[in-house]
Amino acid sequence: MRIFVLFSFLLFTFGIKAQTIADALRYSTLDVTSTARNMGVGGAIGGLGADFATLSTNPAGLGAYRFSEMVFTPAFTNINSSSVLTNDPNPAEVIQDETKFLLSSLGAVFVGKPQASKWSTFSFAMGLNQLNSFEQDFRFAGSSVGSIVNRFQDQANAGVFSDFESNLAIDALAVYDLEGDGFYESDVELNPTANLAKDQTILRSGTTQELLFAMGGNFNEKVLFGFSVGVPFLRYEEEKTYEESDPQNELDFYENLEYIETLTTEGAGINAKLGVTILATQKVRFGAAVHTPTVYSLKDIFTTDLSYTFDDGGIEQGLARSPEGEFDYSLRTPWRFIGGAGFILGKAGFITTEAEWINMGNASFNLTRNSDAVEDAEYEVEVNQQISDQFNNALNVKVGGELALGDFRLRGGLGFGFSPDVEVEDVNRLVSLGLGYRKNRFFADAAFRTSVNEGVYSPYVLADISQEQFVTTETTDNRLLLTIGFKF
Repeated sequence: MRIFVLFSFLLFTFGIKAQTIADALRYSTLDVTSTARNMGVGGAIGGLGADFATLSTNPAGLGAYRFSEMVFTPAFTNINSSSVLTNDPNPAEVIQDETKFLLSSLGAVFVGKPQASKWSTFSFAMGLNQLNSFEQDFRFAGSSVGSIVNRFQDQANAGVFSDFESNLAIDALAVYDLEGDGFYESDVELNPTANLAKDQTILRSGTTQELLFAMGGNFNEKVLFGFSVGVPFLRYEEEKTYEESDPQNELDFYENLEYIETLTTEGAGINAKLGVTILATQKVRFGAAVHTPTVYSLKDIFTTDLSYTFDDGGIEQGLARSPEGEFDYSLRTPWRFIGGAGFILGKAGFITTEAEWINMGNASFNLTRNSDAVEDAEYEVEVNQQISDQFNNALNVKVGGELALGDFRLRGGLGFGFSPDVEVEDVNRLVSLGLGYRKNRFFADAAFRTSVNEGVYSPYVLADISQEQFVTTETTDNRLLLTIGFKF
């Protein structure tokens, strides 16, 4: 899904502190893999049920359980990214590759069979499901006209002085007021058409893990019900190291620059999910679920460092470091609606499908929860309006199936995610394959999924968008899940 976020108004906010619509999208997007069985069928198991993943999708799937079970699913993700600085006259692709360990699910389902009742089963479940992974490393390198110094200079000349950006540039002597007239200058002005070498590494990590408590039941073999309460714990870390240099000596004085940004976002939220599945026949079932918004309480912790090296009759270096910044706020994600269907093919297997609808434009920040600053109130209105204007309805469609071969299972799935960005028509796509083994009350599953995500990134924002730098990225996420479970 291509997400392209450009906002000139960000130039006049306090840089890394400011929450953006990219944050709203990042924390509102779900990618529930949970178990290898679920991922093997493309994440569409909600239409069938009897899988721990349904606690985070359609909890009516609890009603399909016949036995209690415990599950544990570790995951390994390999992220391959390629990036190109499009401003470079001779752009070159830079490739990054990383492998990380994740916990995809851990939990237990307890099934009871009420006596003298039309309820065939009643289930209680608790555990953890991973809702999303933020793992992504990428890097770009190239040469182009323009400098990040232009951003710091624009801020200073607009009267916006931040301890995390413009003030650092002043302290490090990257921008200066020679005449004392309140107008700030820089070495890059000496040759505005100079080609400067640019290199940035972006390291992103973290997950959203949801602690779940759920109940479900099977009423008279006709209707499955389920309800869950989720407490998601979110942690996101980002470190960006941006470097510039003048290898062709096109600028007097200017030698090189390094700007480092770190950000940690952490917090927790709460939500509820309600699901129902109709058993049209014992082989055909239709399900629906609704998820309330998740209300997150979040905290950002951030720092920046700037070093600027110049030659003024001798090599000199200016260094500046920001204080550690903190900001508390809340985020409300949109409502989410899910529909699905499952078709059991006798003892041969099943086919399942699922569709998810969400209006991403309904996400909103509360930046004044613990702040009475006028600028926070103004920015809250502005960023929430940007969310409403930039994002619309998004639809994710998944389909998968399983083929039973004695004690073994073969699985496959496809998924398509349509961008919520009103200006983007790209589709996020995924393909998955899986294997399973069932013997008595032991089961083991493995699944592999590959998904591709395209994007456009800007390392810094300027008042004049024509002078900005743009980087195209393509990220391939190859993920392996292994599930071990026991029925009892």
